[in-house]
Amino acid sequence: MGADKSRRVAADRSRSGTYATYSGAESSRRRLVRGEAGSVRTREEGLAARLLDGYCRRHPTAEQPGDSIGQGGDVDASNIATAIREAKAHLSQHPDEARYRDSEAVAVVEDTLTVRVDGDGWILRTDMSRGVGGGASAASPGWMMRAALASCVATLITMRAAERGIALSGLRVAVDSESDDRGILGIAEKVPAGPLSMRVRVSAHPGNHDESLVREVIEWGFDHCPVCDAIQRSVPVEHVIELR
Repeated sequence: MGADKSRRVAADRSRSGTYATYSGAESSRRRLVRGEAGSVRTREEGLAARLLDGYCRRHPTAEQPGDSIGQGGDVDASNIATAIREAKAHLSQHPDEARYRDSEAVAVVEDTLTVRVDGDGWILRTDMSRGVGGGASAASPGWMMRAALASCVATLITMRAAERGIALSGLRVAVDSESDDRGILGIAEKVPAGPLSMRVRVSAHPGNHDESLVREVIEWGFDHCPVCDAIQRSVPVEHVIELR
């Protein structure tokens, strides 16, 4: 790879970090891309389904939260706190239901390095920079990972704040990382293909709440964010190859 292409790859991977801003239920719940032909999301088993079911039980005539995303739907903090409390109570009584297999995300290459990912009625696409033969038509998988981390941390902080009765405003989570392109290109086998380090920056307005309490809520969000945990912890990954 020439110097110019190498610089373009590095520039693409070092763009400004990923941001997740919470400015109400609509922003925190907006879907990235809705399934084609108006496909409806399949409810995933586990905690997410319990939160949704609890909401529907309390609001039997309301639209399901997922159906009003991006159209001004609103679920206030009290509903979040109630749903979480119900989920905790149920799983405390039925711990055997707490563990389950997450739904699949299925990736198919569409064109050059453009990849379509489907799962539960959701659709997203990724692409790579032109420096490695992509078309730069969509975010890279690495950016999607940072986006997932930013969104997950923002979500868990909001959930915890609702539980504690804390009204946070201006919550903003920014994620960036440092990478070495020699790893992804296989130039130096000792260089990791993934990020060398990641940084998560959280800012919020504590309002009238004690700052130490707000910091405790934010740290709780870090500690209980599934995406953050998956990145930090050594998670066993099984490789299955099917040649047909």
